[in-house]
Amino acid sequence: MAAWGNAYDEGRHFEGTCKKRRYSTDRILGATMMSKGRILDIKTKFEAANLRVMLPDGISDLFDVQNEVIRWLVVDESSEKGVEIEFHLFDDLGGPTTKLTDILYVVSTDRKAKLYFDKRESSEWREGLTKFVNQIKSMVVV
Repeated sequence: MAAWGNAYDEGRHFEGTCKKRRYSTDRILGATMMSKGRILDIKTKFEAANLRVMLPDGISDLFDVQNEVIRWLVVDESSEKGVEIEFHLFDDLGGPTTKLTDILYVVSTDRKAKLYFDKRESSEWREGLTKFVNQIKSMVVV
């Protein structure tokens, strides 16, 4: 087990806004991993469609949040034409956030293609992901 241990098993926990629900560190870390998983799903689907993900200058991490946004440039490998996409994060109370669990959707900067983050194993996520990638591909293929 990781050095952080499992706070829930050790009896330490904290309460969320709903008093009936308790969250463990595993649950929070698991949610972050699911968010990263969805981001990697998108990148993998782009690569399968012969699209390359590039990061803005000065950014070296796919998950780097700047002003509640993650930015990627998606480039067609044959035409070198690209579309910028943005992952938008929203805090529950409207404050600033950098938590990947706060990603609500990813959208092309021209707003023609949008994908809401849904449960990763749901059919809505898989269908939406395929549609989103096809929309982006149609924008960059000449």
